[in-house]
Amino acid sequence: MNPSPEAEALETPPASAAPEETGEASPEGRRAVVCSPKGLNLRVGPALSYDAQEVLPDGAEVTVLALPRGVTVPGWELVMAGDRAGWVSSRFLRPLEG
Repeated sequence: MNPSPEAEALETPPASAAPEETGEASPEGRRAVVCSPKGLNLRVGPALSYDAQEVLPDGAEVTVLALPRGVTVPGWELVMAGDRAGWVSSRFLRPLEG
């Protein structure tokens, strides 16, 4: 798929897309699902200026990875999508319901 660099900036996320601290937790991280009809860019860094590695489709499941204690990156989550790690806008993730 071709990355769509503006996808995060152009879409208004559904009300339920706000990140929450709930969601299934595991030693590896908590599970979440992509909530973006146009897809969500998996980026190499936590900003729109970073290159997209791929576009994650709407409904794709990811694992949100924990950052080191005291580290926060507002508006971004570090995730594992399959065998690839990258950054996504937290506005387009919702907890995976179990």
